[in-house]
Amino acid sequence: MTDRLESLSGSLIGFRDPPGTTRHFTEDEEHFIRLPGSIHVSSFPIHHDVRRREPDDDYLARLYYVVDQLARWVPELFAHTNFEFDPARTLRPVFSRPIDDAPAPTRLILYIDLAAHPGHADSIKPAKNNYTTEYYSRDVFVEIDLVPTVAGDTQPQRLINETWIGERGRGYFAQGIWIDRDLTRFLSALVEPEEHPLYPYYPFSCRYRSVTHAPPAWSGSELSRAAQRLSEVLAVVTPSLREIESVLRDVPFSRELALFRSLRDAIPDWVRRSFGAIRTRAYLTEEDRKEYMLEVE
Repeated sequence: MTDRLESLSGSLIGFRDPPGTTRHFTEDEEHFIRLPGSIHVSSFPIHHDVRRREPDDDYLARLYYVVDQLARWVPELFAHTNFEFDPARTLRPVFSRPIDDAPAPTRLILYIDLAAHPGHADSIKPAKNNYTTEYYSRDVFVEIDLVPTVAGDTQPQRLINETWIGERGRGYFAQGIWIDRDLTRFLSALVEPEEHPLYPYYPFSCRYRSVTHAPPAWSGSELSRAAQRLSEVLAVVTPSLREIESVLRDVPFSRELALFRSLRDAIPDWVRRSFGAIRTRAYLTEEDRKEYMLEVE
């Protein structure tokens, strides 16, 4: 069955994303793709043996059924990817592949969220103790990143130290404090236009203890350009990451930080210009929920 998943994704190179597919964010910054038509997501088992290193045939059949539908709408995402089974995250399957023409070792990592999101799914059968909700939906929640990897390996290149800086509160009310969000805001603001910030789209993020790039488009040529942008940004920020971490441990991110201004000036102009044609437009759904659409001119 894993061969079926790989052969499915490998056969799709050369297709274009169908017209009508758009990208959105919820008010909570969750990213989803809106398809021209609905896909059917069957129930998935909730309980399983997390010690198993290989997926069982029933799980793979259900996953193949979903991927087969998705690949008809967004084939570029799955072209030449490999399915990587994680027994602890069966409802968030991951697909990945190397970007062959990247300036440095880089992988595309794609997570699909198979859970039914309220307001974005039409339930067919509600969840039970052992199975998730069966539903139809036009909205597919995904995470897509280009990630620098260790040479000769598929593991993310760890560029960022521990981002936990302490906690507030006591006892049951204790909450951890991390600087991941401020690091993401810092990295993205280096490239986004000052006249129109791209929130809640963050072009560059602190993820996998590294610096990652969420590409604004997914065709083969666009992914190549995205890999080049990631390389250029890494060349600027990597020597200063320890200093960035140190600054953000003491003060929240601000565009007025001297370190930020100096690094922004060092980003190549072509990298910053490539985000000038991108907009995020806020709108209200029929249920009066605030969402955002990512628009590329």
